[in-house]
Amino acid sequence: MSAYQFKRLGPNYAATAEFSVRRVDRSTLRYAEANGILDIEVEIGDGLAIYVSCIRGWHSPADTAPIDPGKQQEIVERVCAALDFLDPTYKYVLA
Repeated sequence: MSAYQFKRLGPNYAATAEFSVRRVDRSTLRYAEANGILDIEVEIGDGLAIYVSCIRGWHSPADTAPIDPGKQQEIVERVCAALDFLDPTYKYVLA
């Protein structure tokens, strides 16, 4: 059970009051929060490979400073919680 209160805004779109996660195409998840928006590369295989290394910075015009490892981990945890909400049977791996 997630600590977040998600709402389903579409078949591949989950949001809380603090952030949202949306599958925009076959290889991209879009994460958004008050700080800005960023895209996370994914790859479909036996599950969904989430490429953590691509979580480096926000889209302009948001803060251009690199995302520190603590914030990167928070984003990963939030994305995984959203994926669990959207489909609890889906498997994903961090790459």
